[in-house]
Amino acid sequence: NAGATMAFTTKPLSRPQAVTRATAAATVIALSALGAVSSAQAGTPIHGIIGTPNFTVSATSVPVEVEPFGADLDVFLHTLYVANNESASVSAIDVDTDTVLATIPVGGYPLEVVVNPNDHTVWVTNQDDDTVSVINARTNTVTATIPVASDPWGVDVNTATNTIYVASRNSGQVTVIDAADGPHGKDDTRS
Repeated sequence: NAGATMAFTTKPLSRPQAVTRATAAATVIALSALGAVSSAQAGTPIHGIIGTPNFTVSATSVPVEVEPFGADLDVFLHTLYVANNESASVSAIDVDTDTVLATIPVGGYPLEVVVNPNDHTVWVTNQDDDTVSVINARTNTVTATIPVASDPWGVDVNTATNTIYVASRNSGQVTVIDAADGPHGKDDTRS
């Protein structure tokens, strides 16, 4: 929809630095560098342009740890997982009640998060440790820490093959993890 505009009703959020989608219902989550999470719900289309919603930021801001960055949602468990860079942790937030369920210690400087809906695991890149933490979303505990190529940044899941891909920015490599082998996986690093 080239040239389409979006109208936003916004609530101030100190130092917003990242956003993520939350559900198919067009919810957007904004992460503040100062340690807060806010959400925005899609409203009605504007200017007669189909698919261009208004967004209204909720009055609720959930406090999390220092420097929240990457986030992903387990849609079945209604839990948002947020990587907190400076505190080496992940916040698990109940999106129905806007409460922090757990603060989960992970490796150094966690950046990105992806939820594997096949087994409700949460995969977190830890940049300082060159690892990926695997969290059991049902218990909010780390079940494995997997070494990957240097400087892991991005992470994604192919749900059809149950494969996790970890992009290591400065090393120019992608680590491919077979998540079907359980939380420890089998990895294969490729340049």
